Amino acid sequence: MIYAFLKDGVVVSVETLDSLSPEQALGYSNILDVTNEAVLPEVGWTYYNNEFHLPNGDTPAQSRKISKLSLRNRFTLEEKSAIESFSRGSGEYNILLAVWIADFNVSSYIDLDRADVIEGINFLEQLQLIAAGRASVILNTPVSNSEIYRE
Repeated sequence: MIYAFLKDGVVVSVETLDSLSPEQALGYSNILDVTNEAVLPEVGWTYYNNEFHLPNGDTPAQSRKISKLSLRNRFTLEEKSAIESFSRGSGEYNILLAVWIADFNVSSYIDLDRADVIEGINFLEQLQLIAAGRASVILNTPVSNSEIYRE
């Protein structure tokens, strides 16, 4: 588990611990389990209104990096089947799609803000492998804690 240790609403330490003992809690005004936070807080951040804030008061930007499986799970089974089937063809667009999928397969994660990711998913819609409007849904649905890519 990852814990943020706070004094008077300011993060003074972030630690990964198997368990938290009462002795470790001494001297802190609050200790929060941040294991599932989309963006892990850092020393100097503040915590109020049930959320972390950067030292300048802004909330941290949500990561748009997701795991490859998380991106795949944003497609329906029918869409995945159509994409896989089309990518096995021998036409120009089939090969372009196969190349895009090969790039996807060697990636560590998917950044939903990268131009090639946006173009590739929009290409799926242009090929009618996904319905009109689905590219926008796939690209713009907020990244959940379970989808976020963690190194």
